[in-house]
Amino acid sequence: IDRICSRHYADFLSSSREMLKMKGSARQITAKVSEMIGNFQSTSGNLTAVLKELQEVQKEKDNLRSLQEATNTCKDIAALMVKTRNQIESDDHYSAMRTIEVIRTEVASIRVKSLAA
Repeated sequence: IDRICSRHYADFLSSSREMLKMKGSARQITAKVSEMIGNFQSTSGNLTAVLKELQEVQKEKDNLRSLQEATNTCKDIAALMVKTRNQIESDDHYSAMRTIEVIRTEVASIRVKSLAA
């Protein structure tokens, strides 16, 4: 019994040492993981702010594109109005009426939307 116990006691001591080493390694890993979580949380906060800013810039870009399209349509309508006036002054009333119908169609295509949204 003494020999068996002494043989297993040595194994027990070496296993205990290994477990203490593993406990120290586990503490180091826990500290590293905690540090990584902190870094990730601070970085993700910055990333969220950048994404919000990017969305705002994209919205401004879309608003400017819509404004430019509406402005171009208004310019075309103004040209058609000048053409209509010239047709009326030259007594070409039938052509003027057709041009007015084109103007009505163009005006209906303009979508005005608030740029503050």
